Amino acid sequence: MAARDMQVVAAGYAAQYTPAPKAAVCIYIGKLGAGAGIVLNGKVWGGAAGFAGELHYLPIEHNLEYAQNHFAGADISDYFTKVICGCAALINPDRVVLYADARLTDKASRIRESCAQALPEQAMPTIELSQSFEQDYTRGLFTLAKKDGGNHMKYFVFDIDGTLIDSSKVDQWAMHTALAEFGYEFTYEQLIFSFGMPGRRALAKLGIPAERVEPIMARWEALAYDRLDEIPMYDGIPETIEELRKSGCSCGIVTSRTRLQLKQGIEPIGFTPWFDEIICADDVEHPKPAPDALLECLRRFGCKPEDAVYIGDSEYDMQCAKSAGVKSVLALWGCSEEEKLMSDMRFEHPAEILSLR
Repeated sequence: MAARDMQVVAAGYAAQYTPAPKAAVCIYIGKLGAGAGIVLNGKVWGGAAGFAGELHYLPIEHNLEYAQNHFAGADISDYFTKVICGCAALINPDRVVLYADARLTDKASRIRESCAQALPEQAMPTIELSQSFEQDYTRGLFTLAKKDGGNHMKYFVFDIDGTLIDSSKVDQWAMHTALAEFGYEFTYEQLIFSFGMPGRRALAKLGIPAERVEPIMARWEALAYDRLDEIPMYDGIPETIEELRKSGCSCGIVTSRTRLQLKQGIEPIGFTPWFDEIICADDVEHPKPAPDALLECLRRFGCKPEDAVYIGDSEYDMQCAKSAGVKSVLALWGCSEEEKLMSDMRFEHPAEILSLR
């Protein structure tokens, strides 16, 4: 867990308290070692270069090795005692939060006792074992996004699949099953390219004869519709859209789905009323990756391309935004090929969109 991520967690932890903690340290064991987020005088503190909290650089024996081998062979109680005592000596936190990890099971009491023996009473922080890492991280994203505003975008346009909803598993299963029923055997890996692409175009790219495209499409859609209740919205999407609308921003959708597919396969999920404009593939002559649908959405908004941003997860989305002259955001929470795609911005969580207001 990088220090920057732990700063987000610390912001979320502090935001739930009024007043915020005077001094707190939030610690998490991640894939790259232990990281900390620091709160001083109620504000997240990252140091001169944002490096504060990189705990695996503390002069503790084998520290870098622990980071590289996931703390194999480490005495976790001894390690965290040293970390907490170091924090106490430098910033004197009134509380230290240890986010729950299997390696900390049954260790909290020993850590508290060891710290109490090593530190004077006035320097001993309250040590909490927390199960709320994800909640604090999400809360932190919203908290920092509200503070980091300044781009002043007013128009936010979203793709649907892979951006608002996680439909990939159901959609790929339905496509794979429909093709198999018609005698076409493809692996799931061979079908990944089609996600975010109009279905008929995807079938054409697979070499399906034109006369069989419509029957396969009908079966594909029917299979997917039967499993609509298995398609979740991404965490943070409802809250992000709500915050945008509260701020007076306009929200729209530009999708590769047709109007009928929207009505049958998306409207039942229940989020379409949140959006001011929705442009489908068959509303324009040339759907994504052409810019027509996005430009039509902007026309209905009455805004210029430079005043809008398009959020999507696929190559078609990024191409569409670029061709329309609109800033693009790659939704990493739903993107499966991020290393191949070019975008103006990349966000790991929907709440980061709020920083563009």
